[in-house]
Amino acid sequence: MPVKTLALSDGTRVPWVAFGSGTAFFHKSCKDACASALSLGFTHIDTAAIYENEEDVGNAVASLGVPRESLYVTTKLDSIPPDGTIEANLRDSLKKLQFDYVDLYLIHAPYLVRDRPGGVKQAWIEMIDAKKKGLTRSIGVSNFNVKDLEEITIEHYVLVAKRLEPLEHPTNLFQSRIVSNFNAKDLEENKELGLEMPIVNQIEYHVLVAKRLEPFEHPTARGGTVTSNQLLFKWIESKNIIAVTKSTKEWRLKEYLDVENIVDLTQDEINAIEQSTDGVHYRFSRSAAFTDEN
Repeated sequence: MPVKTLALSDGTRVPWVAFGSGTAFFHKSCKDACASALSLGFTHIDTAAIYENEEDVGNAVASLGVPRESLYVTTKLDSIPPDGTIEANLRDSLKKLQFDYVDLYLIHAPYLVRDRPGGVKQAWIEMIDAKKKGLTRSIGVSNFNVKDLEEITIEHYVLVAKRLEPLEHPTNLFQSRIVSNFNAKDLEENKELGLEMPIVNQIEYHVLVAKRLEPFEHPTARGGTVTSNQLLFKWIESKNIIAVTKSTKEWRLKEYLDVENIVDLTQDEINAIEQSTDGVHYRFSRSAAFTDEN
């Protein structure tokens, strides 16, 4: 079954589950793992300049002969040299990926651009320019909190989609306010103004510890077997969030893709999953502490 896609505000669509080249592959080769994920059916690859393995992603795609148009590729901006530009950084990523364009380009973190002349606002103008030049189909931001986003939204930009990777617990977090702050009404108002809008805020969370959901039975399994991990992915899917996995285990990647064959959770089941956390907020790494609100 094809992977479900989510609509973005610029009319493009993004597969809701992706294979990522970070974390376990940080500063390491990911060619074999990426090729394996593609062979199993993943069509969305999430990478970044800071991972230092964009070239491996490109080589994996080339080795399999996968048509570029059948893939959705996300990469992210790293730090910019004093005399550099966002366009130059993106072109360097494209060279390593062996692509003419990426589907989604993200500012990986606000601190990467905050101290440049013009700060976040100027960086966003450069992101818009890169999109206009056809170097990326869509643009967005990563690891931005509400205050960071307001630096852009004060200019009538709007957040219209969520993104999730394994770093923080998905419930009881400040980013829930991001979603409520930037809703469909905001989108319509900005369309009328004809303004460029950021597509995605990348919210990196650590999904629920699987064993905590062991007692929770999924009635919609209809007699089939649904694992705790699949249950979590169905919860993520129900929230229209993009999930990124970096697993190197083939059986687990197949498990995630098979989520498409499981019927949707009911609202009661969604509530039960969220209540099972007991309000626990788990952070996998303090390296993302800069996203906290002050």
